[in-house]
Amino acid sequence: MYVIRPQIKYSRKVNGFVRLFSDAPKEIRIPMPWGYIAAKEWGNPLGNPILCYHGWQDNAGTFDRLIPLLNKKFRYIALDVAGHGFSTPYPPGMLYNVWDLVVQYHRIAQYFNLDKFSMIGHSMGGGFGLVYASVFPAKVEKLVSLDMVKPVTVPLAWHTQDIGEAIEENLLAEHKMLNSKPQAVPMETLVKRYVEGTLGNLSSEGARVLLKRGAAKAPNGKGYYFTRDLRQNTASIQRFSIAEQQKLLKNIRCELLLIKSKNAPSYEPDEVYREFRDLYPKYCKSFNYLEVDGGHWVHLEHPERVAPYINEFLNSLLDF
Repeated sequence: MYVIRPQIKYSRKVNGFVRLFSDAPKEIRIPMPWGYIAAKEWGNPLGNPILCYHGWQDNAGTFDRLIPLLNKKFRYIALDVAGHGFSTPYPPGMLYNVWDLVVQYHRIAQYFNLDKFSMIGHSMGGGFGLVYASVFPAKVEKLVSLDMVKPVTVPLAWHTQDIGEAIEENLLAEHKMLNSKPQAVPMETLVKRYVEGTLGNLSSEGARVLLKRGAAKAPNGKGYYFTRDLRQNTASIQRFSIAEQQKLLKNIRCELLLIKSKNAPSYEPDEVYREFRDLYPKYCKSFNYLEVDGGHWVHLEHPERVAPYINEFLNSLLDF
C-alpha cells in the first residue's frame, strides 16, 4: 500500500513498481574532493535531467520560484556552486577560476552518470553554461541562459594590471577568512546589504529568498552573516578576450535559448552582444533570442514572465 501525500502530483509504473513524484524539492549533497556540492532536486527522478546554475554570489534558491512553474516531467537539479549557499568552499590556498567551474560542472555530470543533459543558467551560470556546452558539445542537449548573452570580458589591454590586482584581492580575502570571524548583524541589515550590492537591481523580497541559503545564524543566536566565501567577492584571476571567446564558443552545438531582461544593466557594449547573437545561429542546432520586461533577476521576481518560454523550449525533450 502506498500513501499519497498532498504534495505528490502524479506517479508512473516502472518495472511493476509505482514511483511517486513530488513538487517539494529534496536537499542532496554531491561528494567532491574538497567536500560537497549542495543542491535541491525537483520533479520526476526518471525524467530528462536539467542542471540549474545560479549567478555570481547567489545560490540554488534563485530557482525557487521558477522551477515550480516548469514542466514537472523533468528532473531539475539546482546547485550551489562551491563557495556559495550550502556548498563546501574551496580550502585555503585554492583560488576560484573559470576552468575550475567548468571542471566542477563536469564532476557533477559524472556523479549523476549523465551522458546527455540540459542546463538552465542565470547570469554567471548561463555564461559558464555556454563555456561548458562548447567544451563538451556532445553532452548538452539544450541550454537556457537567463540574462547572459556571453561570458563577461574586459579589454585585453587591461588583463595584466587587472590580474595582478585580482591576485592581491584574493590573497587579502583569504587572509581575512583565516584570521577573522564574520560580523553578525540583524537579518534586515543583510537584506539591505544584498540589495545595495546589486545597486538596487534585486528587490528586498528577492534578497530574502536568496538569503535562505546564503546566510547563517550566529552561534550565539544574535544576528546573521553571509555564508558565501569571501574569495567570491574578488575579481577572477583568469580572463578571456572577446576573440578567444568567439573561437571557443564556435564549438557550441546544443539548442540555445537566450532570455534577456529589458531592464537589466548591460555588462558589455550592444555591438559585442550582437556579434555573439549572430555567431550562435551558425553553430547551434537551434537558436532563439527574446527579451522580457524585468530586471536581472526577473526569473526570481517575476518567474511567470519566463516560464512559458522555457517550457516551450524544453518540451521537445519529452518522449510521447
